[in-house]
Amino acid sequence: QVMVWLFDTEQFEDGLELADFAIEQGQVMPERFKRRDIQTFVADAVIEWAFAEYTAQRSPEPYLSNMLPLVDGQWELTEQIPSKYHKLIGMRAMEAGELSTALKHLERSTELYPKAGNETRISKCRKALAKQQAAPATE
Repeated sequence: QVMVWLFDTEQFEDGLELADFAIEQGQVMPERFKRRDIQTFVADAVIEWAFAEYTAQRSPEPYLSNMLPLVDGQWELTEQIPSKYHKLIGMRAMEAGELSTALKHLERSTELYPKAGNETRISKCRKALAKQQAAPATE
């Protein structure tokens, strides 16, 4: 219950620390969170917050990037969850002009969950990268 409250109140440092402890101990979520394990709860809570921060034009870092190795690697989650992380990282990279990074994350998002809705962004990245590579280097 305390861990849930920490995430609800956006106290992620303490929430993540408590979550790690609970996962190590094999604890389960309270009954009202039917069929959700701690990893799923934490991953969902952080990505929902990250999208809200992004929408409000605030940075979801460092939590967004720090969670990626857990959600797409260590933890067993439904593919939609890590797909959302890659999608948001890709969107942010695209806006920052980091097209190859954006393309990598958007393609991974789509690989994990084909219905992620990244087709237009991937196409834009590929076209912009092709244009960059075709342009002569100016010195």
